[in-house]
Amino acid sequence: MPKQLVRNQDLSPDTARHNLLTNPGLEIWARGNGPYTSLSPTVMSADRWKTYAEGTGAPTISVVPDASNYDGAGSRYCAAVTATTNATGSLVGINQDIEDVYQLRGRTVTFSARVRCSVAGIAAVRSYWNSGGANTVVPTTYNYHTGDGTYQTLTVTQTVGANATFFRVEVFVTGVSINTTFWVDNCTLVVGVVPMTYTPLHVSDDLLRCQRYYERILTSDGNSELIFSGQAVQAGATIRNLVQMKAHKAINPTITAIGTWVAANVTAASFTIPVTGAKVFWVYYTATAVGDSYYYASGGGANITVEANP
Repeated sequence: MPKQLVRNQDLSPDTARHNLLTNPGLEIWARGNGPYTSLSPTVMSADRWKTYAEGTGAPTISVVPDASNYDGAGSRYCAAVTATTNATGSLVGINQDIEDVYQLRGRTVTFSARVRCSVAGIAAVRSYWNSGGANTVVPTTYNYHTGDGTYQTLTVTQTVGANATFFRVEVFVTGVSINTTFWVDNCTLVVGVVPMTYTPLHVSDDLLRCQRYYERILTSDGNSELIFSGQAVQAGATIRNLVQMKAHKAINPTITAIGTWVAANVTAASFTIPVTGAKVFWVYYTATAVGDSYYYASGGGANITVEANP
């Protein structure tokens, strides 16, 4: 039978397909090495992987990249998640929202994650979709890690609702008085009932997926780097610089200048960013006198972050 006619349920897990996740191998940590500890509000850790908690009590989390305990099947980093729970029904872990839920409506999808844990019956995966304000969670009874300290593939399959408004996948621990570290690596989300063995994306494709949601326009290497400049023909002239983003953003982003910036021949202590879009933004500043006017990033860590989380 020609391969294009093979039904999904007859495929082998090692048949490569489109992985619908962003940063599925948890290789990219554009925001830095953390630790990421906030649950209220939740925050991004590895690109597109957000801290998550559900239930009562006062759970805690710490997420960091780990270059030692990654999946032996091939990886550079994994996510090391240290979590505590203290109430029945509490869940603590990381999750990813899928942006394009509309093309998944009515389709059966399978999510898999490679998970390492040393405690039996606490680590699991699940997915859910929302329609009309109500969540549909799958599975309701979890398929737990055995706790043998090795990486295992945890998988869940479900059909996304025909009117779903969002879809999310999660890796977590759950239970009463849990205090443990578990590791997550090499995840896949594919259409169909057969899970897919993780296949790495090309590094440029992986990075570009992440930059749709977060990028740094400039990361200073410790030297002063000129970034915005213009020639004023008179005092009080407004200078505008157009900045092109590396990737088209999912929504109009939040743009923040961080670190130390040095100004010359300008009236304000900082520039303004009054106009933003999904592809470009403008930087405005006012000249003090005729001549060269500019801002530059000074020292390590000065840059502009662009965040767009739909």
